[in-house]
Amino acid sequence: MCRCRKSRRSTNYLDFNRIEYIGKETFSQLDNLHLLDLQHNLITHIHGQAFANLTNMRDIRLVGNPIKELSGETFLHNTRLEALSLAHMPIHITGSLVEPLNISFLNLSGIRYDHIDFAAINAMRNLTYIIYDRFFYCSMTPQVRMCKPATDGISSFQDLLSKPVLRYSAWVMATLTIAGNVLVLWGRFIYRDENVAVTMVIRNLALADMLMGFYLVTIGVQDYRYRNEYYKVVLDWISSWQCTLIGTLAVSSSEVSMLILAFMSLERFLLIADPFRGHRSIGSRVMWLALICIWITGVGLAVVPVLLWRTSTLPYYGSYSGTCFPLHIHEAFPMGWLYSAFVFLGVNLLLLVMIAMLYTALLISIWRTRSATPLTLLDCEFAVRFFFIVLTDFLCWVPIIVMKIWVFFNYNISDDIYAWLVVFVLPLNSAVNPLLYTFTTPKYRNQIFLRGWKKITSRKRAEAGNGNVATTTTGTATGSSQHPDDSTTLAKAMPLALTLSN
Repeated sequence: MCRCRKSRRSTNYLDFNRIEYIGKETFSQLDNLHLLDLQHNLITHIHGQAFANLTNMRDIRLVGNPIKELSGETFLHNTRLEALSLAHMPIHITGSLVEPLNISFLNLSGIRYDHIDFAAINAMRNLTYIIYDRFFYCSMTPQVRMCKPATDGISSFQDLLSKPVLRYSAWVMATLTIAGNVLVLWGRFIYRDENVAVTMVIRNLALADMLMGFYLVTIGVQDYRYRNEYYKVVLDWISSWQCTLIGTLAVSSSEVSMLILAFMSLERFLLIADPFRGHRSIGSRVMWLALICIWITGVGLAVVPVLLWRTSTLPYYGSYSGTCFPLHIHEAFPMGWLYSAFVFLGVNLLLLVMIAMLYTALLISIWRTRSATPLTLLDCEFAVRFFFIVLTDFLCWVPIIVMKIWVFFNYNISDDIYAWLVVFVLPLNSAVNPLLYTFTTPKYRNQIFLRGWKKITSRKRAEAGNGNVATTTTGTATGSSQHPDDSTTLAKAMPLALTLSN
């Protein structure tokens, strides 16, 4: 039974009926019809002359019908047609369909990306308002001034970073990441350490983390450049080599950092948990070889998708967001989803579980050692450091992994959640790693904040003419470095203390 609703003479509501076919004579007598609502029926075919007599038609709604083919000639006689809604249909939006139309409003929400000919839509001169399923579709039709969704949580039609809080957060995280890791590199190069292998690992970790800071700086600079006119350059930006480069840089940073953290966890576990069964500290040559392999693996994971999707209409980086990072959490199976899942759900999840298990076993081993030896090092400090190392890893990657899993169950990810994942959560490890692996170690704090301060003050006193005091101070500092204290002696004697102090 057909349920028809007429609110006035020029409208006809036939939505949510079980209509399967629109014939040539179905609406031939309704020549004064302005609005025809056929949403959510079972229509599979519309006759080419079904709307020929509807010369006054302004709005046609075909949302939710299983129509697979539709020709623009169907609307050839509807010269006054202004709005057409084709949302949630298995139809292909081709040039033959939209080129004959002279409409100003088009609803394509729910239409798959690969079913839309964006070039044909850009050629529609009178089109001023369009609705898509995803925000990044709007970047494909920059000629249309009004487009929805208006944002993906990060970017808008006007700005790359749409909210002031995102802009400030990006710059704050970039500053913390770059400044912290520069201090680590400076300290590790200035002050010599007896454990050269550990110092090499920390330097490479700082370098990898610093790349994430450069990524955030680039996003911040591009946001400033494109302020209030992002819609004009969005397509050029997301398809540019610069977007691909910083996306590759960010993924390389995150993957190399995770691989180094996992390698450090394994090395420390073998050295500390079982130091008397043949395992010795890794030498410099072996360490260099391991680090080279880690960098090749991490950079390779970032570069491979560039080569795999080099011939596609959109690049792997930038195809779904102006931030150029391939999280792919807005829909379950977009282009490149399998590779993204392999990296974030495969590699990173495995490394995260490995780090958590190794540090947990390491802490248990330390507690057992403390109960059997008279060492005076504080268990509390070690426990706190291990806790925060694992905690920051989880805070960074668990939300991303959970979001990607939820997407496969058709869970809708909030735009705000997506924004904070990219701007704040993702760079969290890079910003916090210097604090956990360098600034919290007693040796480094002593070198930077105590000995460094003594050298600075001694130089100032020497310049002021107080040579005796300066000589005494310098001599004291030099003597302390030439004659290690008890904790350093203990570190050389026990692999446990040596490794933890670095």
